[in-house]
Amino acid sequence: RSLVTPTPFMVMATQNPLEHEGTYPLPEAELDRFLLKIDITYPTLTDEVALTKLATSAAIEPFAIQPVLTCVEMQHMQTVCAQLTVDEQLIEYAVRICQATRNHPGLQSGAGPRASIALIRCAKAKALLNGNGFVLPDDIKAMAVPVLRHRLRLSADMEVEGSSIDRLIMQMLDTVAAPHQ
Repeated sequence: RSLVTPTPFMVMATQNPLEHEGTYPLPEAELDRFLLKIDITYPTLTDEVALTKLATSAAIEPFAIQPVLTCVEMQHMQTVCAQLTVDEQLIEYAVRICQATRNHPGLQSGAGPRASIALIRCAKAKALLNGNGFVLPDDIKAMAVPVLRHRLRLSADMEVEGSSIDRLIMQMLDTVAAPHQ
């Protein structure tokens, strides 16, 4: 008997950097299958006060989360997003960004073709969320860090220097020429 995954389907994973005991890092090939890595920092004082008030008030019901989209609406958005126009030059730009990571002396390992695909898919989603029917170079740039940060490994020298993957990606974006539109 085969199991069918419902559509839409999404996997989310968390990693707490403070509690690594008993866990092992995923191999590069498995990390590469995740579309994005989003770093969530601590909230501001104002946001944390609001969160604490909300979480400790009598008015909140545990697990009373209301959906914001139906499955049908989500599938429609995925279809619209997939059909967004991406100029050939922008696809080449995304690929050149990913290829630049493979030759960078500060990286132990660079991004593979799956990263180029993820970069274009995420740029399409960014464009859609911005209300655009096409992708801009800025959409690609905006998505480069969350798409690439878990796919790259700093060289030992860069780690010793205290460099970060995010900073390195931003520097690389400055060196890879974007197409003029």
